[in-house]
Amino acid sequence: MAKQQKSSKSNKKKKKGKSLKPSQIQQGWWKNKHILGGLAAVLVATLLTFSGSLNNGFTNWDDPDYVLENPHIIELNARSIKTIFDPTIGIAANYHPLTMLSLAMNYDKNKPPDKSTPERAFSFHLFNLIFHLLCTYFVFLFVYYLNDRKPWGALLTAFLFGIHPMHVESVAWIAERKDVLYGMFFMAGLATYVKYLKNKLDKKYLLYTLALFICSGLSKPTAVMFPVIMLLLDYYVGRDPRKDKFAIVEKVPFFLFSLFIGWSTYAIQSGEAVGDMDQYSFFERICFASYGTFMYIVKLIVPMNMSTFYPYPPDGELPLLFKVAPAIAVAMFGAAVWSTKKTKVILFGFLFYMIINALTLQFLTVGRAIMSDRYTYIPYVGIFFMLGYLLDYLLERKDKKPFDGYYKGFVGLMGASGLIFMFLAYQQVKVWKNSDTLWSNVAKIFPNDPTAYNNRGNYFYEQRNSPKYNQQEKAEFLKRSLQDLDKALALDPRFFDTYISRGKIYRQTNQLDKAMQDYSKAIAIKPNDPDVYNNRGNVYFSMGKFNEAIADYNKVLQYNPNDSRALGNMGAVYARLQKWPEAMDKLNKAIMLNPGYIDAYLNRAIIFAQTAKPNEAIKDFTNHLKYKPNNPQAYYWRGQEYEKTGKNQQALNDYNRAIQIQPQFGAAFKNRASLHRKMGNAQQAASDEQRAQQLGAK
Repeated sequence: MAKQQKSSKSNKKKKKGKSLKPSQIQQGWWKNKHILGGLAAVLVATLLTFSGSLNNGFTNWDDPDYVLENPHIIELNARSIKTIFDPTIGIAANYHPLTMLSLAMNYDKNKPPDKSTPERAFSFHLFNLIFHLLCTYFVFLFVYYLNDRKPWGALLTAFLFGIHPMHVESVAWIAERKDVLYGMFFMAGLATYVKYLKNKLDKKYLLYTLALFICSGLSKPTAVMFPVIMLLLDYYVGRDPRKDKFAIVEKVPFFLFSLFIGWSTYAIQSGEAVGDMDQYSFFERICFASYGTFMYIVKLIVPMNMSTFYPYPPDGELPLLFKVAPAIAVAMFGAAVWSTKKTKVILFGFLFYMIINALTLQFLTVGRAIMSDRYTYIPYVGIFFMLGYLLDYLLERKDKKPFDGYYKGFVGLMGASGLIFMFLAYQQVKVWKNSDTLWSNVAKIFPNDPTAYNNRGNYFYEQRNSPKYNQQEKAEFLKRSLQDLDKALALDPRFFDTYISRGKIYRQTNQLDKAMQDYSKAIAIKPNDPDVYNNRGNVYFSMGKFNEAIADYNKVLQYNPNDSRALGNMGAVYARLQKWPEAMDKLNKAIMLNPGYIDAYLNRAIIFAQTAKPNEAIKDFTNHLKYKPNNPQAYYWRGQEYEKTGKNQQALNDYNRAIQIQPQFGAAFKNRASLHRKMGNAQQAASDEQRAQQLGAK
């Protein structure tokens, strides 16, 4: 009897212990309060870590191309949607239609966003954060299903993914919406594919996977590696394509779609993003790619000195670390292969990291950055997966020596690392507050690279044009802008972008001779760059040298007969010469080629106004103001056209808005005074007349 009672107690104890083992949780994780609580804690920690991004504004690092000056999201209609999904048209040098549509969802035409109103960036940052939280959730599901429903390793993987400081760039940068959106669909697709593998190849999960992969590919081209990861998962779960022919056949639609995305991206970027192959030798490019391979892992462990820009080493000065980088990368891969004698986990995690990151390693030089924090967003899942697997391994053996000590030490290490990572990420989010904080951080880390000074100088000049600053503050911004641009050229006298930036400022501040000097130097550096001829043509235009301006615009059209900017600028020249038919021909063609060409609408509106077509002028001024709602001159001109058509209240509204934006706008006060008299508002008219005289309006 006593023996039976002991046996009963033993069985009860055994049952109790067995029920607490994560490996025995087979389904319904959402019904398990421990797992549900753990997942909630992961998501809350991620939310707190990145909550500061909701207070950030826009930056001048791609945000204008993606949002602020992107006509396809500003005015979302059938034509713009068609353009967004056209695989031959690159928006911001990429094919990512779902990303563009998601940004359009955030755009409020009634309160159009701009760099000087950070509160209007809130919804953009909110969506980025929501997509990151969803991606973190799908990382959990992916690892949970892959590791036979063991929750704690999956939770650790999701936690590290959610709060890692290297992911700040992907979440806190509005233009990187594509990263969090593609990542969300990518990880959801991998989770459904693992469900497919684990559920006797139930075809519905394969269809879910294909749909999610398509969404991922339409969000960011990096998703093209998805079918390769599917093959890697087949290897990990032991699916042999030699015995299961469908393992290859089922992936044909995935590879075909990858080819489509790859072709679209290449067609768009071949002339824009990919750098000069001859600039670096084959060995140097191998060194760059190898350096990125191990340096991303170094920054995973020690995420310090994070920057939005990591410059290449100076020409002719390849540091020793770069030269030995290929040996380090080969050693890492060799160690991963050697580990297969014991487990597939390390090779799987390392290949996951490498495969997704392969297209962003600098085998081909893309831009001026040798690496970027955002490129680690999904690849890090492979490394975090290894750590999650190790946690499950130690957890199953924690009651045995010496694993009990290993388990406690590992849990303590992960807990401490998590808290440190959260703090570092929270601080890094502040770097993305605006362009000043962003580029000041780059200048602090890389004080001898001109890029940060060039971009910060552009930001200061943009602030000079903001209506919220007085004249003294604007003068200070102009001074700081030129100081930064001068600093950039002192560091690199052949830095092409700065000559373009400073030349534009000199032209807009009527220092035309200095602008001409800068553009001449830019042409000496890049004689075949059409952009510089467009800009020099604008200087000639401002000088009244119209034949020279036309010659420069024609030079641009020799490179690209459909360059809408050159056509629009040429239209402006013909308008100044009062050659109305020629001007209209060039502007109409420019707008047909680029329906979002803001300045072309403005110039065409002026021609309509000059040729007594006020209704057409009003329509074009309105189109221009959709994209540039803070242009006081456009409101002033549209107000004049409203007066011509007898719409006095609309005219008054436009004069009010012009004065609100530019309080020193004397001509607007004068016109408003005249309109007030016409409308019988004598007191307001007298006040405006006095103010117009004070401002020197004749």
